[in-house]
Amino acid sequence: MDDHASIPYDHRLTELAAYGIHPTDDPDLRGLPGQTQVEQASQTLIQAAITLFEDSRLDRETEHVLWQIVNIMHRRVEKLDRDLDANELVQRRLCLEQDGSEVASTNLEDAITKGQNITEARNFFELIRDLLAEHFQAETGSDWRPSAGRLVNHGTMTAAMLESSDFLQARRDAEMTLNNPSGSYIGFTGPTDFCDVDGIHRLLDKVHASHRDMVLIHTGQSKGADLIATQWAAKNKITAIAFAPDWDRHGRAAPFKRNDVLLQQRLKGLIAIDVKGNGIIKNLVQKAEKLAVKTMVIKAPE
Repeated sequence: MDDHASIPYDHRLTELAAYGIHPTDDPDLRGLPGQTQVEQASQTLIQAAITLFEDSRLDRETEHVLWQIVNIMHRRVEKLDRDLDANELVQRRLCLEQDGSEVASTNLEDAITKGQNITEARNFFELIRDLLAEHFQAETGSDWRPSAGRLVNHGTMTAAMLESSDFLQARRDAEMTLNNPSGSYIGFTGPTDFCDVDGIHRLLDKVHASHRDMVLIHTGQSKGADLIATQWAAKNKITAIAFAPDWDRHGRAAPFKRNDVLLQQRLKGLIAIDVKGNGIIKNLVQKAEKLAVKTMVIKAPE
């Protein structure tokens, strides 16, 4: 075999080994062509076609050929848009299949990453198409339009905005699935100086017996009754969600604002260990009763 004839194939094999698709689907970390490179290549492509046909009997074909050059990029954009639609359906299905396992979570993350990569490619081909369309207009005096469909431009997205709204929503959907589990939401609150571990455990055991799908929603204190309830939930493998006050945002009103947010969770019931003079717990109980939430108030010893 001629050594010279094998050189192009050797080169391609080297490229595939270095940059091609790997068995492990490792991400391709190479960057995209730069803006200047794309602009120069687009202009060169148009000028090459014009030079090929000018001063020949095929000169009249120039505009048609230039239109087709732009259309090649437009067709690629349409194909990638269809791929995005398919990817979105996959993401929505995987969101519904989230069960807390690492496999399910990894599959969803992989689908999101794939969608981001498709979005990046789609935006890039739109950029090339639009640059070529500008050259087409400059050379022919006519605006470039596709033969069918709309001419949509996502090119205003910056490099920091490559995640489309679909994929941001998919991530929110995934977080909602993982962080807002289904079940009977049972609220819990109590004073920070309450230390009756056995009493709280017995109380929660009783409620759990009636609500086997119980999810504990507590007021987020790092000590006292909330801490004991959180430890009980961990021991019994029950999801516990803390609603701590946002002091930075709401200042002194933070505990009361927190109460409002907690009661938006459609509680099946509320357990409150009340202590005389605690206005925050009293406020939560009163608001829960107004919302017809079944409330169990345990008076703490003074």
